[in-house]
Amino acid sequence: NAALALIAEGARTRVSLRGYRNERDYLRVLPPDETTLGVQLRLVRDLAANVYGELSLRYDDVEQGVADPLGSVDVNSFQDQEYLLRLTYEAWTNLTPSLEAGFLQRTGEDFGQNYDGYWFALRARYTF
Repeated sequence: NAALALIAEGARTRVSLRGYRNERDYLRVLPPDETTLGVQLRLVRDLAANVYGELSLRYDDVEQGVADPLGSVDVNSFQDQEYLLRLTYEAWTNLTPSLEAGFLQRTGEDFGQNYDGYWFALRARYTF
């Protein structure tokens, strides 16, 4: 696995650009092994005291080895594009609720891999 990140930080804004390559080799004789090559752009802006907004754009190109019961191996590939908006409030040092909206678009070689996904989430993170 490898990653390279560029980070710029101002008084109220943080911008990061990250490129990565992840390889998964599973502990089996046959694949499915997986290689992901991707890039992510992330912008975080302080909006008020203890409140910040985040925009994240991510693109992944994924190749997976697919084995059938007879032992033949095919390579399957797909691309993910993810767009995410998040608003976070740091209520206390250990509690951060957030509101999130996202969109994921997957396109691939197989017809069954093409889909769009939308989500809205209200999250709370508590650390001990």
